[in-house]
Amino acid sequence: MNRILRIKAGEISNVSKRDLKKAVKILLITLAVYIPLQIFTIKGGTNTLLIVAISSIFTVLISGGILWFMYGFKKLYYQSLIIKVNTEGVSKIIDTTTPPSLSGILKINWEQVKNSSQKHSISINWEDIKLIKENRYGLLIKGKQSNSFSGNGQFQIPKEIEEFNELKTFLFKVHRDKKEAVHVD
Repeated sequence: MNRILRIKAGEISNVSKRDLKKAVKILLITLAVYIPLQIFTIKGGTNTLLIVAISSIFTVLISGGILWFMYGFKKLYYQSLIIKVNTEGVSKIIDTTTPPSLSGILKINWEQVKNSSQKHSISINWEDIKLIKENRYGLLIKGKQSNSFSGNGQFQIPKEIEEFNELKTFLFKVHRDKKEAVHVD
């Protein structure tokens, strides 16, 4: 298999939203702790609920703005994502060579994608693959030097990638038959 694969065009939005669900859960848990904490720490007075309400509204608005910004970033990130499979191994590349036509805040998001492309691009040679694991989001590829805490040396291939099932079958076969020669079509 010698392929360059991207996320299917209609699925980019879904993958971006799925990534943000974790952030939304953390935000809701934080608010669930934050509001009662505010009520207990503000001593007396008739304005206690007003202060809590106003600060909570501002917190939700600011958090919503941050999530909206993150969503724009994630969409551009996944539009630029390439999974490359060749004779050397498998790679995740953030391709920033062709900038999309953007305006406003999306230009800032694109600059962030460009700045993080080196950090997020990774290649793992066939002999260095330690683990290939299927999860509900796709395939997790871990190299021998991977670090689960920092995320170094590993990457996720989203299930929304083109030819996902063929890629999954190929990667599992290569990993299982590691001792044999890897044939690339």
